[in-house]
Amino acid sequence: MCPHALARGAGGGRLSGARAASRGASARALSLSLSLSLSLSLLLSLACALLLALAPLGASRAAPAPKKPRVGVMVFARDGVPERLRAQVERKLRDMVQFADASGAAPGRLYPLELFFDVGELSKANLHTAERHFNEAQRALEAGESEEAKEQLFRARRFYLKGVPFVRDEALLQSIFYFDYITHKNLKLEKKARELYCQYVSLSRNLTGSVGPIEQYDALVDICGESPISGTAELSLTADVDGAHVFVNNKAVGVVDRTTPYIAPFMSAGVHLVEVRKLGYARWGTLITLENGKSKKFKATLKRAKNYDQDFAPFDRMPLRGPEVYSDTYLAEFFYEASFNFGIDALLAVYLEPASGGQVRFTAFSFRREALEPRFEVLFNGQEPTGYYAALSAYWRSLYQADLDPASARDTQARWQPTLFKVE
Repeated sequence: MCPHALARGAGGGRLSGARAASRGASARALSLSLSLSLSLSLLLSLACALLLALAPLGASRAAPAPKKPRVGVMVFARDGVPERLRAQVERKLRDMVQFADASGAAPGRLYPLELFFDVGELSKANLHTAERHFNEAQRALEAGESEEAKEQLFRARRFYLKGVPFVRDEALLQSIFYFDYITHKNLKLEKKARELYCQYVSLSRNLTGSVGPIEQYDALVDICGESPISGTAELSLTADVDGAHVFVNNKAVGVVDRTTPYIAPFMSAGVHLVEVRKLGYARWGTLITLENGKSKKFKATLKRAKNYDQDFAPFDRMPLRGPEVYSDTYLAEFFYEASFNFGIDALLAVYLEPASGGQVRFTAFSFRREALEPRFEVLFNGQEPTGYYAALSAYWRSLYQADLDPASARDTQARWQPTLFKVE
């Protein structure tokens, strides 16, 4: 606490001869002590005055930035509207939210609602086991036991991959790859060590969003230019559900169906995290390694979420017309409770229904600022590949009183995204 005043003592009477002599030393000591005390008190007062003067400035600098509202987007298809169209509308509306947030055109950070349906899958047992084996590998390396370290790192990687996509510790994953490289280098397995190092660099780049083949960076050409993960490769992915979203390295890249695969013919070779997500289902994911000039095929198997009936089905089955349609009061309470359960501040729910003449009816419910806004409806041409763009544009204008072209709202990755990794 800062002192408000300095205590000042008043002298009594003059001391007489012997008494003054006997206490002379004490008086001088007391005088020195008081002098030091006054000096320290003065310094403290000055320091406190300076802090008080700077307090408003410091408070303004330390004030946290306003929290962005979290926005959830859900799209549902009715009565034969293709699931692929539903997924395309859902993805594009999410792209618009992300684009507007990044450009400052509209407040709101997209929240991935699919993660809410991972209930019952989020065990940390695999992650903890991977951490334990990784720690054992470190101890083995410190003891000079490279073979033991190699075995422990193999187990660490295996248990981590068993937890994908429900575990997320990118620092641990990168460390497993890097120490695997160190271990093989200690064992004089130079070719394998170089391959593992290039995999580690590839993983680090991909997790930070850096795009393009690894050999486009001059610093890596000599090390990784001839490795199997240089150049490009092909990824082909199918799923056992329709209208699912494909994510590569945490970025939405496309849509996959039972009969229409997602194909990336020129993906950069290397290590990638691949996920398939759909509302109402637990996510599917795996860590893959693509090699130059080769193709890999995968089939995603999604399980219906354990909370499907409680948290997804009420939206999917919500009546939109006729005598069973919900009242505005009930709808407001319904959306308020759902937003609270999802942990979001705004919920945009869109329903697609077939209409006459190849048209599709676009009906949207918008719950923002703890209130349900009036229902929005518009028709679009369902026979045109991007006919839904007009509906999304009109809906966006009704939400934010601003124009946003869906064609321009796309996620962009910086080719020269900074990447941190250990250089050998």
